[in-house]
Amino acid sequence: MFKTVFILSVCLAVGILADNDKKEKGKFEKKEDIHHGPSSDHYHDGKHDAEYDHESIIGSHEQAEEYKHLEPEEAKKRLGQLVERMDVNTDGSVTEEELTAWIKKSFNQLDRDEAQRQFEQANKDQNNGVSWEEYVDKMYGYSLDEVKEFAKDTSEEMKNFVKMLDFDKKKFAAADVSKDELLDLAEYDSFLHPQEHKHMAPLEVERTLDDHDKNKDGKLTFEEFMGENVPENEEDKIAEKEHFSEHDKNKDGHLDKDEIKHWVLPTFDESALEEAKHLIKEADADKDGKLSKEEIVNAHETFVGSQATDYGNHLDQLMREEL
Repeated sequence: MFKTVFILSVCLAVGILADNDKKEKGKFEKKEDIHHGPSSDHYHDGKHDAEYDHESIIGSHEQAEEYKHLEPEEAKKRLGQLVERMDVNTDGSVTEEELTAWIKKSFNQLDRDEAQRQFEQANKDQNNGVSWEEYVDKMYGYSLDEVKEFAKDTSEEMKNFVKMLDFDKKKFAAADVSKDELLDLAEYDSFLHPQEHKHMAPLEVERTLDDHDKNKDGKLTFEEFMGENVPENEEDKIAEKEHFSEHDKNKDGHLDKDEIKHWVLPTFDESALEEAKHLIKEADADKDGKLSKEEIVNAHETFVGSQATDYGNHLDQLMREEL
């Protein structure tokens, strides 16, 4: 859906790698994508992505992949153990609130794992933090001396590349709360995943306005909100207008900075609640608004998958740690 595609492109944009041939041609491509929360949007072209559900429960990309071949009975057994942990008040059922809290922790775990992996790869000298130089080398594949030379190139593509670099540098500085010119693991996490870190919001709003606010009035019309993503038909246009209206809280026909912030940096609270509602709808056989252990286990293919659906998952780390 447009909403998530845009959010990922705005909030999680990363560096660009060019090999020698591409440097000569002035062609650039993304070196590496950084995921936020589950590995994909919940829907692709209107089609449900089951792996989103699985990772929302598992909290690990790697373990989701590892357990794709888990036997159904083993998947049920392990899911039953997870249900006991979800049921915080031990009353025999998982409420929407309990499931939402569990999913939010899974989202946070996914981001922490990604930050840890990226941090270890970028921190070449193995000190207490990642420097700007290390980040540029890791994510863009260039030295700072090369970056300085790029500013002399007046081609439109290079200007856009330098603009991305400049914004990343501002974002790096904002994430450097300690102001020691190094990002420790927590700061690096906020740099990669700004949505759960309030001090990062102003820059993301600034970038959104810079990219979309064509008349530079500090707010977005529906047309600016859509940008180049022009709906193909009237039905899609109506859907996107409804989406715009959801964010236009004061109904003045524009998105102001606060409304933009909630659009481009939605917290995990909203997405976790949405996912909890989806899972309850799928598994709530008796329609009482909550899930028993039996209902969840019976719907194990929805929650964690198994060899039967080519999706199986586990939560070894989260089961070892107290959530």
